[in-house]
Amino acid sequence: MPRTITACLTFGLLAVTLIACSSSAPSIETKPTPAGTTDSINARCRAQNWPQPMPNLAGKTFDSMSSGLVCFDRLKALAPDGHDVMADAANAAGEWVIVSSKPSPGASVRISTPITLKLRAPKAVR
Repeated sequence: MPRTITACLTFGLLAVTLIACSSSAPSIETKPTPAGTTDSINARCRAQNWPQPMPNLAGKTFDSMSSGLVCFDRLKALAPDGHDVMADAANAAGEWVIVSSKPSPGASVRISTPITLKLRAPKAVR
C-alpha cells in the first residue's frame, strides 16, 4: 500500500508541474515593436542616459541593428536616389556606406530625435 500512495503522489506532482509550466509560465518570446526592435532591446535603450552625443558614423557600413543605431526610433537612411533603405527589403545589410548624418556627429540626441543618414553604395571590388 505505501508504494501505491508514493506512486500516486509522484504522478500527481508531475502532472501539476507539467500543467503549471505549460499554461501559466511567462513567455520568453520577445515581441517586435513598431521601430522593429524587440522589447528587451527597447528596454536596454530606454535604460541608458539620454541625451547622448550623436556618434560619428561616416565611412561605416550601414546596418540599422548595429553601429549604435538600434536605439533610435526615428531613423531614415537615404540612398543617393533619395529612397529610404530602411523600408526597402531588397537592400541587404552591409550594402550601403554612411556618408553623413543629420544631426551631425557630437550633437546631443535622444531616442526620439529624428536621425537622417545619407548613404552611398560600396565601391566595386576589382
